[in-house]
Amino acid sequence: MGRGTVRAGAPTTGTQAADGTDNDQTLPRIILFDPPVRPCIVTNHCVNEEVRVKINTELSGTVSETFTTANGLGHFLLSPRAATGVGGVHSVDVSCGGQVAVHSVSFTTGNGSDDLDDVSVVGFQP
Repeated sequence: MGRGTVRAGAPTTGTQAADGTDNDQTLPRIILFDPPVRPCIVTNHCVNEEVRVKINTELSGTVSETFTTANGLGHFLLSPRAATGVGGVHSVDVSCGGQVAVHSVSFTTGNGSDDLDDVSVVGFQP
């Protein structure tokens, strides 16, 4: 196994962008990874808020801004803990099992609130 670095953070430390800056999200927080990471796990620990996640990926050396839920490389909706059971969390590997390099992750809550301190991000830099 190669050497690498685990990088983690919460979107409250990311850059807050204006409404609509990142694919029409409201008040998104954006975390940039340079160099990109894979895998990249995003977890929603919020009790009542769903969290929308958008990623910026690299595939075959090209950074893409084309995202769809159909191709699995774009948008994810993480349910709140209350919707997944007591003590449960909802998480996703936005790198699709390490197949794509993640350059940035942006987040917003379902109601556009800026309360994103209950979201965690863990990325591995190979």
